[in-house]
Amino acid sequence: MDNIMGEGEMKHLLTIGMMDNIMGEGEMKHLLTMGMMDNIMGEGEMKHLLTMGMMDNIMGEGEMKHLLTMGMMDNIMGEERDETSFDNGYDGQYHG
Repeated sequence: MDNIMGEGEMKHLLTIGMMDNIMGEGEMKHLLTMGMMDNIMGEGEMKHLLTMGMMDNIMGEGEMKHLLTMGMMDNIMGEERDETSFDNGYDGQYHG
């Protein structure tokens, strides 16, 4: 895949691949899918999403989808949006 993705991205995917034994195949596919978003969203946002991805085991898949949906709004609303929305549940309003 080097020719398509480049050497750096390849190392990134191989590193995630090492996590198979810890997290299981299903979670692996989830992380690889998010990994494909690097080119769209940029490396910084990617790290943000991967960090939230680690919360799957703690919070459950349903809450994870909720957090990922809010994460997609970073580009629209900006990073400085009201962080209390993570505690109270996002209500569709911008509280900036």
